[in-house]
Amino acid sequence: MRFSLDLELLARARQWAVCLAIAILVIHYHFFPVIMGIGSFLGLLYIGMAWRNIRWKDWWPLLLLELFYVFSVINIRGELNPNMYYNTNWPEMQLGLALVPFMFIGLRPKRCWATIWVLSSVAIFTAALVVASYNSFQMVEGAIRFIPYSVEKFGMNLFSPWQSIISGFSFFSYMQLARNVGVWPAFLSYCLVVSLIVVLHRMYKERTKFWSRLLLCAYLLLGIFLCNTRMMFLCLLVMCGILFIRMLVRKDYRPIPIWLLTASAACVIAVFFVGSRGGVIRVQQTTKGDSSFVSTLWNDILRKDPRIDLWICTWHERDAFLPWGLGSGECGNFIKEHYYDKYGDAVGNHYEGVVDRKGITIVQMHNMFLDTAVEQGYPGLLYLLFMLVVPLLRVGRMKFIHILLYVSLLVLISFESVVYSVFAIAFFTMIYCALIAYSNSFSASGSLRLSSMRDTNA
Repeated sequence: MRFSLDLELLARARQWAVCLAIAILVIHYHFFPVIMGIGSFLGLLYIGMAWRNIRWKDWWPLLLLELFYVFSVINIRGELNPNMYYNTNWPEMQLGLALVPFMFIGLRPKRCWATIWVLSSVAIFTAALVVASYNSFQMVEGAIRFIPYSVEKFGMNLFSPWQSIISGFSFFSYMQLARNVGVWPAFLSYCLVVSLIVVLHRMYKERTKFWSRLLLCAYLLLGIFLCNTRMMFLCLLVMCGILFIRMLVRKDYRPIPIWLLTASAACVIAVFFVGSRGGVIRVQQTTKGDSSFVSTLWNDILRKDPRIDLWICTWHERDAFLPWGLGSGECGNFIKEHYYDKYGDAVGNHYEGVVDRKGITIVQMHNMFLDTAVEQGYPGLLYLLFMLVVPLLRVGRMKFIHILLYVSLLVLISFESVVYSVFAIAFFTMIYCALIAYSNSFSASGSLRLSSMRDTNA
């Protein structure tokens, strides 16, 4: 009897650890390793006490995820390059994150996970918006005046008033989040997209609090717009396509899916035709106001995007790292050797300040699949792709909301270098583990399946 009581308390403690990890991950990732360590310890303790009662065949994807991190650590060759993007204790970070799946194995997901995610996302975006507003306006001769960053920093204004407002909020949200608040805008926008999916799903399933949730959706879309990241606009576009196909197949023409399509399409159109050039402000800051470079980027921002150039260059040099890869930690050296020789420092200045111990500028691949191909070769890439396909094999157990969340996760890791970036590693690990936990909790019919949490009193 005492064993059963202790196990129940331990399970509750794990739930609290996961809830705290979700909130801290969204608000400020620097405290995430502490909660991660506590949650992993509780998970390992729980597994040690109840390992006979856990359906291990349901949780093997999380063990596969752990092996992926361990494999990337084993494959280290040469000296790592710790800097502002790469965690200084990178192998320890990878091994620590490999323990995160143990926070979820045998754990039944709670509704409060999604609620905490939404509230944390709204709180951090509101804080960023307040800070951005404070830094974007100032009193001039007794009147409030908007001061775009280009005027304040370089004495020039390349934007119309409307574009200045969009770019100004975007820039200050970007800088305040990244440097002061501790959340990268790309990942804040991902938090907001996930929150939007959750709120719309509850509006679709429940008829209560309709108007308050509708206003919350509008606020979340505003946040996605002001974060001004192409990654999440692409994510919205893909999800709109999925919703549209589902709406046609099911002939479900209720207002909520149509509102989502309309709002998302309006957001995407507004950004591409008005707000996308706000990203020039960021490049202008890193190029120290080089007017010729800014003008070139202004005229053709997509073609001159340094990230796209980086992908193209790396693909052209694929013979240098395939089939077995360069080894973990060698990605930055490869980019430095090939990327800058081909494109020079003009575009490379976009990544200025990212230096290794020797003061040499290095960059990320900003693409999980490409990064893995460079460092782990075909074996690592195939292993990663297999791990990501696993949730698709379990679609029968997943609800439609979980499929949308999985699609958003794929978009996230396609744009970000998950193997290195601390933000991306944490987001990928938590969301992936939570999705597997949700898929294990629902059978094909959608009813809760408690077999993975058998009663230990039996």
